[in-house]
Amino acid sequence: MRQILIVLLVCLAGGLTAQSYVGSHASQAYSNTPLSNPTVMAMAVDTISAVQAPAGFAFNFFGQTCDRFRVGSNGYITLGNASNPPSAVVGSNPDVSSGLVVAALWLDLAAGDVLSKYTPASGGGPGVLVVRWGPVWTRTLPPASGPFQSAPGAVLFEMKLDTATGIIKFRYGYPNWHSPENTGNIHSQCIAGPAGSGQEIICQPVSSMFTADGEMTKYPVDLEITFTPTVPALAVDDGANVAYGATAAGSMRDFGGQDINAGPTNARTIKLLNTGTGTLALSGISVAPGTHSALFTVDTSSTAATVAPGAFTTFTVAFDPDTVGAKSAQIEITHNDSSQPIPFVFEVAGTGMPTSLFPVVTVREDNAAGAWIGNGAAASGNRDFGSHLIGTMPTGPAVIYIENTGAATLTLGTVSCLSPDFVLDASGVPASLAPGAWATFEVRFNAQSTGVKAAAITFGHNDSTTVDPFTINVTGVAAGAGQTSSGSGNSSGGSGGCAALAHSGGLWLLVMPAIICLRRKRGSRAATR
Repeated sequence: MRQILIVLLVCLAGGLTAQSYVGSHASQAYSNTPLSNPTVMAMAVDTISAVQAPAGFAFNFFGQTCDRFRVGSNGYITLGNASNPPSAVVGSNPDVSSGLVVAALWLDLAAGDVLSKYTPASGGGPGVLVVRWGPVWTRTLPPASGPFQSAPGAVLFEMKLDTATGIIKFRYGYPNWHSPENTGNIHSQCIAGPAGSGQEIICQPVSSMFTADGEMTKYPVDLEITFTPTVPALAVDDGANVAYGATAAGSMRDFGGQDINAGPTNARTIKLLNTGTGTLALSGISVAPGTHSALFTVDTSSTAATVAPGAFTTFTVAFDPDTVGAKSAQIEITHNDSSQPIPFVFEVAGTGMPTSLFPVVTVREDNAAGAWIGNGAAASGNRDFGSHLIGTMPTGPAVIYIENTGAATLTLGTVSCLSPDFVLDASGVPASLAPGAWATFEVRFNAQSTGVKAAAITFGHNDSTTVDPFTINVTGVAAGAGQTSSGSGNSSGGSGGCAALAHSGGLWLLVMPAIICLRRKRGSRAATR
């Protein structure tokens, strides 16, 4: 019996990677946020309130869902939930080691009233929590290590937690402050993640007001500080974007016909990209249980468990049918992108075929060992001609290799391209290929005007396991006089050599022309490789 191979990624400690934040700041004239019937907490010196749990309050903070908080008299709150209650830490000096702390201005403040109010959105959706201190007097502190000694004064500031977006804002007003502050106390302004050796503490430096470690050097009147959560974004690519729940039809995820006695197909690569701003965590990739799940093999041995913003990782899938007929299964990806369903699923498919009964069209770059070209796949490799100057074209050829890897005669239609910017020489492509036979044709870039050019080369066939006609995408860039050409890709080679040039995030590579040839028998083909 065939065995399904499911390789799961190692889960990160504590589950999927928690969110992080990016800080920013701007000048903002202070005005009190309107608070209707707020909770008023009369707080003594160096105290923390009882647990506050407004109805409907739920805030995602460093990956923790927090539905309650405590308010410290000295300008901070602690967050938590039923299983991880908010810390009761108190003190005149900042101490965020207990975790899940939001400190707008942790100073040694005198007794006073603190107001709080959670306001749901209209209709009862996620809302905003506002906590306001002051006006409250600061207390005289011992001399600091810096050049200034603190002095008492009245301050007014508030924090806002938006439960819909996860954004945190600190706003400062009431500029009755008599001298710059330099207490030596770091983390007076910061947000802090869960406690532990990997605790993340984020401060927002502001010139002449807050240092990089959150120490206040001058009261930040009329300043707004914002902490925006970073968000990962999963994108799945098989040569084109794969939507959630996408079927395999017409994509490289459809393996087409495979002889039931031939063993597994070549593995096909799926790319997982992080198009967001936070770290993408992948905790599992597998074939979902189902009727045909054992026929598809997933290999994640080279898959990263975390993907940085802008980066990607890959895994592969292969198909090995054991009976004749159409087969399909679902691939499941467990991740931490809150904007996508979890798990993210899409279909893979193939058809089990009896031995020696069907043709199979296989298309590659250059020759039998070249890169496989999926039906309709985006242009890459030698099909991306790079940049060339008008007047230096046509370029040298990109060679396209067609083989019948099936066991019946493969019929081929005319190879054609509707764009005048690409020139074909398909004179060596016959009307049919016997099993094991192959042919090649050439395509050159010959743009008639400047700009990015793209086209589709097509030919008909009788392979019932993939879309008819077969489509090969090509692209190139035509540069005008005075512009720099890459001179690479498929060069015509007649003007002094080819230099590689970065283009569209990649590097054009020199592709040497190949001679078109046709072999009718597998044996003669092998002899020429």
